[in-house]
This record gives sequence, C-alpha cells and structure tokens, in this order.
Amino acid sequence: MQSNTATSFSGGGISSEESITSIESSTVINNEASAGGGIFIRRPLSSLTIKDSSISNNSASGVGGGICSFYRARVSVTNTTIEGNRSARGGGLCLYSEAKVVNSTISGNSASIEGGGFILGQANVTLNNVTVSGNSALSRGGNLLLNSFAALTMTNSILANSNTEDCYIVNGEGFISADDSNIIQDGSCGTSALSINPRLGSLQFNGGTTKTHALLSGSLAINSGNGISCETFDQRGFERVGNCDIGAFEFIPSGPPVPPPPPSPTPFNPASVVPPIMLLLGDEE
Repeated sequence: MQSNTATSFSGGGISSEESITSIESSTVINNEASAGGGIFIRRPLSSLTIKDSSISNNSASGVGGGICSFYRARVSVTNTTIEGNRSARGGGLCLYSEAKVVNSTISGNSASIEGGGFILGQANVTLNNVTVSGNSALSRGGNLLLNSFAALTMTNSILANSNTEDCYIVNGEGFISADDSNIIQDGSCGTSALSINPRLGSLQFNGGTTKTHALLSGSLAINSGNGISCETFDQRGFERVGNCDIGAFEFIPSGPPVPPPPPSPTPFNPASVVPPIMLLLGDEE
C-alpha cells in the first residue's frame, strides 16, 4: 500500500474500524493523512496485527506518522521496522490503546512537536526485544513521550540516540517499568534501565527481510537480556543464543554470512484483511 492520501481525517494507507486487520510481509510506504499516515485503527472491536513488514516514509499532519490507534483497539507488531515516518506528534506511532511490540525496530522517525519515535496516551503498551533509536522531536521526547494515564513495560529493549530526551513523561503522570535488562541511554524517565551507549550500527539490511540496527562488537547490550523473557529468535529470524541480547538484533560472532539485501517486500494486498478493511472516506460520525 503506497502513495495514497486520505481526504478525510485518518488512514492514508489503511483505515480500519470494528474489523480484524492483518498485514504480513508487506510495505506501507509514502502515504499521507491527518492521523495515521500509514495506518489508522480505532474502536474496541478492532485489532491490527503486523508481521515481517516495513512501515516507512508515511506522514501525518496531526498524530501518528506511521501508525495510530484509538478507542481500545488492539495492536500487535512483530519483526517489523517502522522508519522515516513523520508527524506533529508521534512520528512513528501514536498509541492510545493496548499494544504489544516484539522483535521490532523503530528508527529515524520525526515529530515537529513531540514524541519522535512514538507517543502513548491512555494506553497499556509492552515492548520486548525492541530497538528504538535515532528518532527526533523538535520539543521533547525524541524517542518516546508518555502522556497522562499511559503505561509502558519494557523488557530487553533499547531507547537510544535521540536528539532530545530518550524518554519523557508529561507532568510525571505516565508510568514506565524498565529494569536493568533494558537500556535507556540518557537515563531519562527514572527507571533502573542501564544508562549506557548500546553501540548500534546504522539502520540497514543485516539479514532477514527488514532493516535492523546491528549490535557492534563490545556492546554491553550483548548477553544482557532477561533470559526468562527472551524471544527465541531475533527480528531477522536468527536464533538467540545464551543469555539473549537487548534489542531486536542478536549478535552472533561466528554466525552464518549475512545475505545481500532482499528485494522489496510485496506492497500490502487489501485481500489479506479479514474481513475487508473499511476506508474512511466520509466525515466521522
């Protein structure tokens, strides 16, 4: 799904309400809207599942350049890269509903106001083996911003290399749980996460079908994850070894050679949505 523009409020690429939307091995790219430039989902009966995909270079004039969810919709993101998206708030994602992000990379997204990587509001969100790096915001929360009543649980995950705070809680009213199996590079948000440079490589194809940030040799993220909560494989599909690494990438010193970049994934096919998605073409009721 690419190069579309929503003429109404939301969902430049995909807009869904009260439906089950599944996206796998696809790209959602270069779409525009007021909210959810790439994907917009809302309503309690709605769910969005994304696997092995790329959400990139989408834009929203308001919130959620890549993905935006509202009204208790459920979101699951696995083995996916969200990169280069932009908006006023929540450059990569805006999450106002339950969400789980696993073995994924959120990188190079930007916000003209706040929450470059993602913004949370009245949401319960979990990150497991996720790398959030190099996102930016003009005001605050370069990688992450939590609004009132937002709750985030991080396990084996990284927040690093933002242009402002890696993590910002508005009025101290959001909640974040991140123990020492995580890295928040600048030590923001007052958790016991490690405050260190994770030593990440540039965003590129390091094997697999989506881009990742490799852990460079000597990174303290290597073998520092919480073994109980480790994912069996990393974002690329490589098996995690020993005590897993923090982030979406597993460092394998003597692993198999890295294959060349794969061809671009197949653009999103609306036929993969069950039931068919509903495009918001008119004004919201």
